[in-house]
This record gives sequence, C-alpha cells and structure tokens, in this order.
Amino acid sequence: MSAVERGTGIVSLEADVLRGDYLCQWYGGADDDVLAERGRAGSARTAVRWALARSPRVQILTGAGDLLWAGTAPRPDEISGTWTDDGELVGRMPVP
Repeated sequence: MSAVERGTGIVSLEADVLRGDYLCQWYGGADDDVLAERGRAGSARTAVRWALARSPRVQILTGAGDLLWAGTAPRPDEISGTWTDDGELVGRMPVP
C-alpha cells in the first residue's frame, strides 16, 4: 500500500510511442518526489481516469512532445495546454 494519500501529489502521464500506450506515474510526499504507484494505460481517457483517481494534479506528455494539463487543480503557468477528451488513442505520433 502506498504511503501517499489519495487526493495529493501529482500524476505524470507519458506517451510511449513505441508501445502505443501511456506510462502512468503517481508521485507524492513533501516535494512530490516519492513514487507511490506506476501503471500503463492504452488511451488518454483511461490514463486520465487512472490519474484523477489518485490526484487532482495531472500532467501529460503526448507522443508529439506537447505538455498538457488534465487535472482538476489549477493549471500551472509552465503548462500551456489543457487536455480534452476527443476519444483518440494515446501514444501515436502523426505519420510524416
């Protein structure tokens, strides 16, 4: 069981282009530097659902390299985009 309390910390979701899914990591502790839990998800929708069940602070690094916010907490200034649930699969990059 995690020592990090649900509703705290930050979740980082990172597209894994080669696997076509997302690496999901929930961090907590005083400086959000303690890995509380790790998982994988096949779509943004699933990854964000997993993340929001743990923390209101969710950042997403997309396959295209964009950093987006999906948390219910206020978006940090350094993250310019907000994730929207458009139903697309996660982890895919546009084919040139």
